[in-house]
Amino acid sequence: MYKMKAEEIRIWIQKERIQKKLIKRKIIFLFHLERLNMKIGKMELIKRGQLFCRLRILPSLIFIIMMVSANFILWGQVIINNPEKPKNRRAGRVIQLEEVQRIEGDGENLILRNPQQLRQLEDGSLIFFDYPYVYKVDKQGKFVFKIPKQGQGPGEAQYPDAYLIESNRLRLYSWVPPKVLEYDLSGKLLKEFKTPYHGPFDFLDIVDGKLYGVRDEIRFSDAIRQEGIIRTPYRLYEISSDFKKLRKIYDIMMEHYIKNAHWVKRAMFTMVPYGHYLFYVHSAEYQIEKFDLKEERVERIFGRRYSPARTKEEEKEEEEDFKDPYEQFPRGFRPPPQHEFYVQRIQIFGDTLWVKTSTEKDEGSKWLIDVFDLNGNYIDCFYLNFPANKQSRLYGFLITNDGFIFVGEEEAETGLLSLAKYKLKSY
Repeated sequence: MYKMKAEEIRIWIQKERIQKKLIKRKIIFLFHLERLNMKIGKMELIKRGQLFCRLRILPSLIFIIMMVSANFILWGQVIINNPEKPKNRRAGRVIQLEEVQRIEGDGENLILRNPQQLRQLEDGSLIFFDYPYVYKVDKQGKFVFKIPKQGQGPGEAQYPDAYLIESNRLRLYSWVPPKVLEYDLSGKLLKEFKTPYHGPFDFLDIVDGKLYGVRDEIRFSDAIRQEGIIRTPYRLYEISSDFKKLRKIYDIMMEHYIKNAHWVKRAMFTMVPYGHYLFYVHSAEYQIEKFDLKEERVERIFGRRYSPARTKEEEKEEEEDFKDPYEQFPRGFRPPPQHEFYVQRIQIFGDTLWVKTSTEKDEGSKWLIDVFDLNGNYIDCFYLNFPANKQSRLYGFLITNDGFIFVGEEEAETGLLSLAKYKLKSY
């Protein structure tokens, strides 16, 4: 009995050893199998991750390729990124200007402060706005009229804002008191009519047979009670001929510094019409937008790589001559210094767009002008070289279709302003 039990125990021990070996082998097999599965799974995960990453990175790569390419279409808008230099071999040349006329104030009828909104009529006469008056001089630069009479009574205006030329009529819009005064081109008042209060417009003109205006909306919004650097709209309106109805078309966002219900632009705004389009700048950077009034949308955005170059001597002079752009405001209202406006004015000349940049040489006697076609392609650039006549020039200027430039100038010694007319000698 005892022997049988011992034999059974021996057999049981042998079975247990075999079982343990099998279990050990199974464990080892399962371990290696698991490692193999992990490797396969990891490879699969890597493949999937790579595919996921590719799918995530693909839109960014496409966007980067689009940004560095010459042009592309984004949400229906054509975006054109021009190079720093145009392809024109003559780009960078100097164009001489010859003075042919100078219009000076007489201290009584014609007093020049800051002539803006310059327009040349078909007979060669010139009309311009120099707050608070609209002036006209004939082809020879002789005074013709000054309007309106100052005041708030009949035929008077205290805060005239802008004027329009329609056929042989001049319409002057005043926002205090709110009215429109209509004159013939000799300065005779024909009629006037009251309007709702709309405030001042930063652009007002007849474009493609309709009246359009752009208005700073701060005074009509809650933004006027805010403080700091804030983006607010310059709103584009279609205006009825009687100025009673404004139809909102589009908001052009602008950056302002606002404090104590006062505000200062921190971006350049300048606009010119052509056909049924508006070209405008609303940034301190080099960016121009083309707005289609028929489609009522931005049709394209364009500019170029721009880096205003200065010598160390010029930078030192600028630092020495620097004046706080907000020095006319109380200390508590002054915002941080703003940076330079790269585009200072735009003008249509023929079938091209001229851009007056911030780059100047020889104490402001040379202006760098960039030239774009009306599709936003950068085609040319040159320096306008004004004669050395000890005059500092205002940014507001007019280039006429017959190749003349009108620009306001200030005499360095006396501070007196005049309007100079220059001829392009070689363009």
